[in-house]
Amino acid sequence: MPVGFFVASVGATAANRDGVGHLVVATAVPAVTPGLHLLHSTRAAVRRRKP
Repeated sequence: MPVGFFVASVGATAANRDGVGHLVVATAVPAVTPGLHLLHSTRAAVRRRKP
């Protein structure tokens, strides 16, 4: 995920003053999503390699 989308999400939420809860979600979701994708992808690749 490009860093610009992450920065824009957090920046827009902070600028709108939506509150701390929205800021936490705007920070956590883009940060966690690539990790979950990587975890899912590596598990699928490992399963295919086993005999």
